Amino acid sequence: MEEIKIIYSDGSVVVCIKPAGIPCETANEKVKSLTKILSEQLGAPYVGMVHRLDQVTAGLMVYSLSEKATGRLSEYIAGGQTEKEYLAVVHGVPESPEGEMRDLLYRDSKKNKSFVVDRKRGGVKEAILEYKLLGSAESKYGTLSLVRIKLHTGRTHQI
Repeated sequence: MEEIKIIYSDGSVVVCIKPAGIPCETANEKVKSLTKILSEQLGAPYVGMVHRLDQVTAGLMVYSLSEKATGRLSEYIAGGQTEKEYLAVVHGVPESPEGEMRDLLYRDSKKNKSFVVDRKRGGVKEAILEYKLLGSAESKYGTLSLVRIKLHTGRTHQI
């Protein structure tokens, strides 16, 4: 396993690049999580996860190095004092170059999948995001577009 690239560290917080394919937390003992890898790489007895990215997703992750920092960072996120922004490549071209998407998502934890549903019921939560088209191009896979996505809610598999 190659070393995880650290972008910032100050003794309380570590910001690193999560490679695609590595889970944020351990689902089973066969696959090493980013939390475990960072703990070993930094020689840190405690590495706390304050947010998640899907296993297939690459991007910046913020981890804490103390329980106090985990609590404070979790409060900031829960209180809406942070922004989550992503770049995504999607098939096709959005109908509008920018807009807001609101969906009702049902999360099936047994299948680890989320589904768009048409009415509110138990286990269904609203998911809201803004997007802006940054560009499109033809490829051997068809038309692909790069979009900037800003999450207003942090639902599993929302994007």
